[in-house]
Amino acid sequence: MIPVSCDSIKRKKSDCNDENTSHLPKRHIIRKAIQWKEMLDNGEVGSLSELAKNEGLTRARVTQIMNLLKLPAEMRDFLAGLDDPREIRKYSERRLRKSLLKLPLILESSWWEDLISKRILSNLKNKNRRD
Repeated sequence: MIPVSCDSIKRKKSDCNDENTSHLPKRHIIRKAIQWKEMLDNGEVGSLSELAKNEGLTRARVTQIMNLLKLPAEMRDFLAGLDDPREIRKYSERRLRKSLLKLPLILESSWWEDLISKRILSNLKNKNRRD
C-alpha cells in the first residue's frame, strides 16, 4: 500500500491523523544543498552533474536545490534549523523557488520578517487550539 498524504486527496480532516507525519520530510532540503556544497568544495565530487548522477537526480533538480544557497545567511540558517515536518513542508524548495526569483524585492522589503512573524503567530494559534 502506498502512503498517501491527507493533503493530496480530498478527505475530511477528521479522517486524517494529525500526529502521522511519516510522509513529511524530516529535515529541510537546504541541509542537503549545504552538504553538497561541502562535497564540491572538498573535491569529493567534481561537478553538479557528477553529484546528480550519484544522487539519482537530474542535473536540473540538483541546480534547483543548490539555488537555495543563494538565500541570505539568516534565511538559510532558519531553514536548516527547522525540525517540525509541517514547518519544513511550509518552506519547501518548490515554494521558495518563486521567492528566489524575486530575491532583490525580498531583500529590500520586510517580506522575510513578515513571513517569520506569520509563522510564529500561526504556531501560537495552533498551540492555543490544542490546549
